[in-house]
Amino acid sequence: MIKKNVILIIFMLMSINFVLSQTVNYNHPSEVGLIEKDCFDSFNNVCLSRDLVGPIINIGILGDDGLKWGCGSCNSVKKWFNGFSNEFRDECFAGNMPSIVNKNICLDSGSNAKWDIVFSYFQSGGGGGFSYIRTSYSKDSKKDSNIIQGNAISNTNDQLNYTIIIVVLIAAIVLLVFFFVLLKYKTKINFYKNIYKE
Repeated sequence: MIKKNVILIIFMLMSINFVLSQTVNYNHPSEVGLIEKDCFDSFNNVCLSRDLVGPIINIGILGDDGLKWGCGSCNSVKKWFNGFSNEFRDECFAGNMPSIVNKNICLDSGSNAKWDIVFSYFQSGGGGGFSYIRTSYSKDSKKDSNIIQGNAISNTNDQLNYTIIIVVLIAAIVLLVFFFVLLKYKTKINFYKNIYKE
């Protein structure tokens, strides 16, 4: 009985990380250029956009300085590239940028803030359109990824997330207290049983 409840508490505590993660759909329409942007990470001021031709760039205050991209999801990146460069394109997507679609890449904006990004569209031949889903990977990116602009649509409700976290934590604490009291009570009963036996 106690073992099952301890496992339940551990499961609830582990679910907090899942609740905290934030997933955002972003669509950058064709032919709009740098007017449209996806801004997130308040600490490093990341605003991803794309002109009518060329790569995705950070039009935030720091520009592409300190922005790193990696092939694969954030937990598996072996090599980082500065900016959305030709080297990044050639090594990760065989020189063909539209083949980025449905592949995992990681964005590291510095200060241990990372996002897993999966592109669903990347326009070639002019127009500059692209779409992706980004999911906060690290603790810092979860904290800072709540600035949503333009065509970015958050799939989570931050207020609801925090409410769920508080409820889960309170439930876990109540259960722990209950089981410690139960364990103490059971120990006392066994103690008195042993006294009466003697």
